Amino acid sequence: GEPAAIDAVYVVRRPGPTIGTRVRRLRRGAGRTGRTSAAGPGEPVAVAVLSLPQLACRLRDYATRGRFGSALPPAARAARVNREVRCISRVIVEPRYRGLGLAVRLVRHAIAANPAPYTEALAAMGRIHPFFERAGMTPHERPPHPGEARLLDTLDHLGLDRAALQCGRPALQRIDRLTPPERHLLARELNRWTPPGSPRLGSAADVPAPELLTRCRLAAARALFRPMYFLHWKGGAAMHR
Repeated sequence: GEPAAIDAVYVVRRPGPTIGTRVRRLRRGAGRTGRTSAAGPGEPVAVAVLSLPQLACRLRDYATRGRFGSALPPAARAARVNREVRCISRVIVEPRYRGLGLAVRLVRHAIAANPAPYTEALAAMGRIHPFFERAGMTPHERPPHPGEARLLDTLDHLGLDRAALQCGRPALQRIDRLTPPERHLLARELNRWTPPGSPRLGSAADVPAPELLTRCRLAAARALFRPMYFLHWKGGAAMHR
């Protein structure tokens, strides 16, 4: 989707070919066949987008020790967030130019060019692609919720751990073999975990095994999914209220 409230866009462009590059291309026949490289001179190969932040973010409140939290009146909180925070909402590198450190350079440039003291980013794949951390941002992980740990313990107790849930027929057979007390326990913990306003399971004995399996997979995926929040503060290492 298109990021909203764009504040700045930073682009890395491919420089023009050197004399040596032109000679090598001619030797390979590129000049005669019209073949070109991955991107032409001046074409963008990497982009970073700096945007105004979302007004509410629990991980921001956690990382900044409540500086932008609910203790402030809504208008004052919104004014402080818009004044002091910018969000890196997109970092995109053309696939043929990945592995060159362009994402790290873009993030460092966005931090340096950001007039606000705080630069933040939220990454679903933050552990796998830690370029925000390499660029000098501090990672923060969402604290575990007690209800999530309880649900995962219940799934493990019933032999429905994350790996087992991905095996369609064996997982379905395992749910079919649950005793009535075990089915009741599973339905109760799924209902306890279900966010307010979402549909809840009825009587455990009446819930079909495929629906129980679908709910278990969804709950496990959400409980285990913890996006990484990255923050850079120009004031130093310590955070102040």
